[in-house]
Amino acid sequence: MNDDNCVLCEFHNEGDSVAVGYREWFLDEINDEALDDIIKRETEIKMRWPMIDIGSSNVMKKRLKMCEWQEVVAKIFAYGKWADMCKLRINLEKYGVVNPTKKDRKIIKKKNISDLSDCDSNIKTTKTKQISQKKAKHSSYTKEKHLLDDYKHQREGLFTISSEESSLDERNNNISQNELVTQISSLKIENKRLKADNERLRTLRAVTEDTYEKDRLDKILKEGEKTKQSTPMIKSCTAEYTEAEKENEHPEIKEEIMHTLEHRIDSVENDTQKRMTNLGGTNVMVNTVQLARCNHTSISKLTCDLLTLLFTRYELSGSSLTGKVSNIHLKKGATPKNKLDPSRVEAIKSYVMLKFGDVTNAETIIFKTIKQKCNNSRTHKESIVLDK
Repeated sequence: MNDDNCVLCEFHNEGDSVAVGYREWFLDEINDEALDDIIKRETEIKMRWPMIDIGSSNVMKKRLKMCEWQEVVAKIFAYGKWADMCKLRINLEKYGVVNPTKKDRKIIKKKNISDLSDCDSNIKTTKTKQISQKKAKHSSYTKEKHLLDDYKHQREGLFTISSEESSLDERNNNISQNELVTQISSLKIENKRLKADNERLRTLRAVTEDTYEKDRLDKILKEGEKTKQSTPMIKSCTAEYTEAEKENEHPEIKEEIMHTLEHRIDSVENDTQKRMTNLGGTNVMVNTVQLARCNHTSISKLTCDLLTLLFTRYELSGSSLTGKVSNIHLKKGATPKNKLDPSRVEAIKSYVMLKFGDVTNAETIIFKTIKQKCNNSRTHKESIVLDK
């Protein structure tokens, strides 16, 4: 490094900052002619730059031993000795030009004078504002003092009246609190009654739906019996035409009769199959309409609706999932309850797993909801008995 090989650089990416560096920091070797061309065209070049304070070559030899470097893009204004580049840097920062003329210096002096005058005017305006604010505060303070004195005199006169009014307010508050407690207790009792009525209405609705579906199934079965009763008539007709068939007389009549009979039987069977659904791929059949009405938004809601669909409330209240007594109730001498029908439980489980198989711990949630449903049906049964 040499103080004679210095350059004046401007960094566009660093806020147009200006600094003096060395030509040895160029990434590529550039001679004087090429460097003059770069300065004329005002092109930017890549160079290495140390992350330290830059000084003369004697100082930099010590500082560059332990420093970090980074690649930068710089615009070159001039090159030469260290002292000359430092003077040019001052001119560039002060006047915006490396070699300023007399006009440039006069313009900058005028700007500085105008800036100073603006500063003086700003200082004067701020002082006037501060003085006006102090006067306003003093006047407001005196007004507040007078208002406080008036308030104290009025308060001394109204103190006795306010004490009497506060005692009346406390009494009214106590009365209102007692009224609220009584209203809350009455609302709780009404809420319990409404819940019980709601459960009764649900049971009645389920019973009516079951009876309606049973009536429809009975009608379908009756139609099937009528078709069976009509079969001997068809057989008699076919028997009459057997002789004609033997003699090759009108064999097409028998085919038409048999075709109509088979079509009618198939239609009855298809109608019954459409109204019933095989639950979860098991042999348990469920009404399709009632299954569609079940809540399919979550595992617990779907299992609860399927339990009410496949089991009666008395079965749920008098049964349990395993049919065994827990260890806690064994000490009390409790009797075991009946076990729920495993085939229907398995059908519920398989159907719910088909819908919510991706949910983690789905099977445990199903069994927990079955146990909870049995417990709730027992408590509901006891509440109904107490109401009666």
